Amino acid sequence: MPKHRNGTSSYNATLDLFRFLACLAIVWIHVPESGLLKPTTIVSRFAVPFFSAAAIYLTVRSLHRRPDLSSWDYIRARFRSIYLPFLAWSAIYYLARYLAKQVSEVGGLTATTCLPALSWETLLDGTVHHLWFLPYIVVASVAALAATKLVLSCPLLRLPVALVCLVTGFTTAVLTADEAPVPNIYAVELAYQTLPSACWAVAIALYADRWQWLGKADAAGILGSLLFFAGSAWLWQNGRNSLAENLAGCGLLLATLPDTFTRGLSVSGSLAKQLGAWSFGIYVVHILFVEGIQDVLHALQIEASPTIDLIIYVLSIIGSVAVTILASQFAGLSWLFSTRRQPKTAAAGTS
Repeated sequence: MPKHRNGTSSYNATLDLFRFLACLAIVWIHVPESGLLKPTTIVSRFAVPFFSAAAIYLTVRSLHRRPDLSSWDYIRARFRSIYLPFLAWSAIYYLARYLAKQVSEVGGLTATTCLPALSWETLLDGTVHHLWFLPYIVVASVAALAATKLVLSCPLLRLPVALVCLVTGFTTAVLTADEAPVPNIYAVELAYQTLPSACWAVAIALYADRWQWLGKADAAGILGSLLFFAGSAWLWQNGRNSLAENLAGCGLLLATLPDTFTRGLSVSGSLAKQLGAWSFGIYVVHILFVEGIQDVLHALQIEASPTIDLIIYVLSIIGSVAVTILASQFAGLSWLFSTRRQPKTAAAGTS
């Protein structure tokens, strides 16, 4: 993961800690199969918008600290650190599913995971359902780059750009993908659902150095917490809703900016930074463990249960963290998990 460089500001350990916790929430979305626990995945729906908002916020703040950064250098760094791993993981998951299918056929078992059809859309969707986020964050980061460069070149455009981002975010949150002119492409539809958090994050970041209250926990923390809990409560009561999910994710981002949570828990900055660095690896690899364990249990005709769900969840996290840590020790593998030391041009955080 890219190193955080906050210029005159202190390192935000709370943001890194919550990136790790949000990653654990994403794992939970993909695990439960039992009727009792599957509905609880709704409480984790804040996590993807939070990752989106955090990545875009860090991008904009990084560009403010380095206004001389070449756009081409930034785009090239994002391509290397996010899109190339996306292509590699797409190949890895395709191979894994192909091998699982072959093993199932040899053993006379019914394959529980399908081998995806390859097309040009695979360059956006990937070969498994969670990889779409990586191309999305590359495109969203480039859009944030353009908006930030525009403001840096003409500071008078700060307010208009922020207002456009706020309005665009609310518009895309209210209009569903079916109501908006969105192409019927898996990755594009999911990106559209997550777009509000990215738009709002740009607006927040553009004024982060001007809002005096933003550095005070009594203001930013309370406001962000209220948005997070209000959005989460709405989701729990009414089910999935783009506006609620994105408000909860951006609310959590806002709540982390004063950076008081880790100090209250006496969590060291080095530990929080390490946990944050693992989030990319956990995100990309966890489906291998989740689907792999579930396929074995299905083959053994072991029915889903809350206990089984919890066991799969714990094993998937342990396995994902272990693989990420192990891969970080080898230069030839670390780039797959974005754990290698990033060049300065890639200073904005990935998710």
